[in-house]
Amino acid sequence: MSLKFGASREIWDQLLDLIVELKLQLAGISFHVGSGCKDPESFEKALQDAREVFRLAAERGMPELTVLDIGGGFPCEKETFAEIGACVSQKLTRLFPSAAFPALRIIAEPGRFFAANTAHLLTKVYAKAKLPAQEGNGDVCRYYLNDGLYGSFNCIIYDHVTVKPELLEDRHGAVKELPCSIFGPTCDGFDVILEKYLMPELDEGDWLLWRNMGAYTSAAGSKFNGFPKAKNWYYRLASAELPEDQSTTASDEERSR
Repeated sequence: MSLKFGASREIWDQLLDLIVELKLQLAGISFHVGSGCKDPESFEKALQDAREVFRLAAERGMPELTVLDIGGGFPCEKETFAEIGACVSQKLTRLFPSAAFPALRIIAEPGRFFAANTAHLLTKVYAKAKLPAQEGNGDVCRYYLNDGLYGSFNCIIYDHVTVKPELLEDRHGAVKELPCSIFGPTCDGFDVILEKYLMPELDEGDWLLWRNMGAYTSAAGSKFNGFPKAKNWYYRLASAELPEDQSTTASDEERSR
């Protein structure tokens, strides 16, 4: 799994022998392919490794393993999640057929998928600087928001998330896009949300919407430099307002300051 967790192939035999010696009961195997995984083929080696451990356990006459935990880290985008789910399902059918493993219980941990879609983040541009471009012609803009890497956007550092802002106001007609950098509110030069990003020019007081910010965001945020965490606003949509593919009990949380 990582340097912190898991067991490398070199010590599988040793661990299984120790389990037999201590007369412990091994329930099953768990793995995690990594947070935000968008490549379904990442599961191939992990499932093959798990299948090999099942074989090694059977060789030792250990009781049948009954649990396979394929971990979490699934993406929040529904289309990508569905693609990965279908691919993983095919691999499970091939490597762990129900006829050969009738008692096997397969579980997953799709916490990110469920949490990310429940919250969107609203940020306000509280300062702006427009400067001549150092490379080429034209201008570049610097925008300073009321949330940053030390708050909700810590997911960029810790979770390797790619974020994309949306304008709340529709800019009708052809709008020129300018390169910009977007910063958080702290005094730390490290507090950079986006660099060399193209978007229509903003003004102080404009709001930006960041979708799918419900997982690994404010939970790991801080009050560095005295800036408070994002305020939570809760909304429950009536069933008539929900898209067809959503449950009538779904709710949407928007975060703003």
